[in-house]
Amino acid sequence: IDMNDANVYEMLSSGYTKGVFQCEATPYTNLLVKMGVKNLAELSASNALVRPGAANTIGKDYIARKQGRQNIDYKHQVMKSFTEETYGCILYQEQVMLACTELGGMTMAEADKVRKIIGKKKDAKEFAVFQDKFIEGAKRYISKEQAEQLWRDFEAHAGYSFNRSHAVAYSMLSYWTAWLKHYYPIEFVFALLKNEGNKDTRTEYLLEAKRLGIKVLLPHVNES
Repeated sequence: IDMNDANVYEMLSSGYTKGVFQCEATPYTNLLVKMGVKNLAELSASNALVRPGAANTIGKDYIARKQGRQNIDYKHQVMKSFTEETYGCILYQEQVMLACTELGGMTMAEADKVRKIIGKKKDAKEFAVFQDKFIEGAKRYISKEQAEQLWRDFEAHAGYSFNRSHAVAYSMLSYWTAWLKHYYPIEFVFALLKNEGNKDTRTEYLLEAKRLGIKVLLPHVNES
């Protein structure tokens, strides 16, 4: 299917997310409405931005830069190649790794250890082993103060940041379910109602069916 269908992204950005994989959670729906998504890269970014680690650090900056309300700032031009798509913000674990190697002069093995600390949501104190090495290496390009601030951002990521490979895979499922909902609403709503066991959630899906103009017959002894 076409992964660049503007109608699908418009539906998500308008908050019509009921039944869409992951996106139907209230915090996620609110984020989509607030930031708007126009392609898979932005949808993937939203999947990472809804996580506490990113939301509490660069979430506001990402949205402001995306919407043209804040200038895009790269700590150094060496970081542009791997942060341009996220408006100069470090959003994914893979970007943390590249900052460690490209800016901090660390080896990929060391950067992977930093990633593991982030991925397993370990105590940020474990970062201390690598902090001095990163700051010393980054001083080739940026000031010590800037390097220290960047490292504090990495520590905040340990709260819960996402890796891009997961964000993209999850967003593919989100897009596929959104595409099906947009182009095959009757079949989509039928599948939701048939497979949903929670009474309250089923009621929400019935209300969504009504919004979509789909008539759902009540149970009847003489009719299917």
